[in-house]
Amino acid sequence: MLDELGQAGMIDWSRTCLDSVSVRAKRGGDLTGPNPTDRGKRGTKYHVLTDRNGLPLHVEISGANRHDSMLVEPVLDNITAIKGVGRGRPRRRPVIFHADKAYDNRRVRCYLRCRGIKARIARIGVDSKQ
Repeated sequence: MLDELGQAGMIDWSRTCLDSVSVRAKRGGDLTGPNPTDRGKRGTKYHVLTDRNGLPLHVEISGANRHDSMLVEPVLDNITAIKGVGRGRPRRRPVIFHADKAYDNRRVRCYLRCRGIKARIARIGVDSKQ
């Protein structure tokens, strides 16, 4: 389906956004962990990468106790190659990467720089209104 959208020119690689959400896992499972937002009950965290228009490009699942920044590499490394308009190699890399303060650390910024992706990550300790 993503290939069809890419060939139709409906995927905007100019900007991507990554965020996560914690969900309580009542029955547990392999990808669960203590949920810090739900008094330590077992939970799962979904990490979703979207394009500029909010179209999901990739989803990773982890235990709720994993820090958001630990999943940047797996999410970006595992983006499925998506065919674009015309000829050439399929796209796998965004131009600009947006994320909230949970992803603000040196390791993430270095990883993005090495892959040629511009980071637009909110800074820890800086009010977003500034």
